[in-house]
Amino acid sequence: MKYKTENLTVLYIEDNTEVRKMVTSLLEKTFKQTIVASNGLDGLNLFVTYYAQIDVIITDLRMPKLNGIEMIGQIRKLNSSIPIFITTAFLDDTKYSYELGQANIKKFYEKPINMIEILDDIGKYASVN
Repeated sequence: MKYKTENLTVLYIEDNTEVRKMVTSLLEKTFKQTIVASNGLDGLNLFVTYYAQIDVIITDLRMPKLNGIEMIGQIRKLNSSIPIFITTAFLDDTKYSYELGQANIKKFYEKPINMIEILDDIGKYASVN
């Protein structure tokens, strides 16, 4: 299946090594460029470094050094419109509901991730923008 992501650069942030390797392998096959971080602080630093190149962000919520909410908050100060998609094992966790509601998140995905669904959704976003 061909996705409308081949011209996009994705920033992917995930602290679980096994999940990160598996998903990165799939992202590298469908995106022009895949930039990968293993925690929120590295994700934020990579976003700042590659700001002009990144088209979309896929991130976990619960991570070391800087959690997803804190990282997204800092990213939103720099770019209020970049599409952010969240993957989490804790979809029913209402702890961050308010912050996430304010952060203009495109969609949440519960782990294990359905890559077809996430790529379809990103492709739909890319078609509109």
